[in-house]
Amino acid sequence: MRLKYWIILALFAFTVGPGVMLFDLNRYVVSLFPPIVVPLILFWLKDEWIGTDWNALLRDRTMYRQFTLALQIAIYAMAADTLIFRPGPFVTDVLLTKYPIMVFYVIVLGPISEEIIYRKIIFGALQRRLPFWAASGLAAIVFGAAHLSPERFLGYAAVGWTFCYIYRKAGTLAPTILAHMGLNFIAILAATLKG
Repeated sequence: MRLKYWIILALFAFTVGPGVMLFDLNRYVVSLFPPIVVPLILFWLKDEWIGTDWNALLRDRTMYRQFTLALQIAIYAMAADTLIFRPGPFVTDVLLTKYPIMVFYVIVLGPISEEIIYRKIIFGALQRRLPFWAASGLAAIVFGAAHLSPERFLGYAAVGWTFCYIYRKAGTLAPTILAHMGLNFIAILAATLKG
């Protein structure tokens, strides 16, 4: 794996990802880390996405079918996990009630950064060395564990595996980023309606 990817992984892990839990989750950490780190990651990867034909991607009906499939499976996986394990409040749920800016982070910045990290970098590196089932399984386990919620682990792992499959099939992160955004939006909407 390239040095740039290692730096991005470390930066993500300790500022936006699970390592941020090492900090006191105050308004400064929650408000400043994501809007600084995610654009920085995108800047470092600009050579990889700047050549994308966005018009062709947005007109590609296959991409929208893949997005829809990914979102449907993710919703089923998380719903099944919720019905089986009945998870309690999660740290993100608490942060969403304390810091309204977290809604933007969870729906927009989180999916972009997590898809880059877990699918492009981690799954991509594993896929070069292992068969698909092993690479996607390991990447899904890392994705599930990184959310630091034992009750939600299987749901997150199933979502992670599904997104690896869709990313491999699509050859682009676009459908998984959109599905991830949709899933997080639905989760926030459900939590809001639940009260």
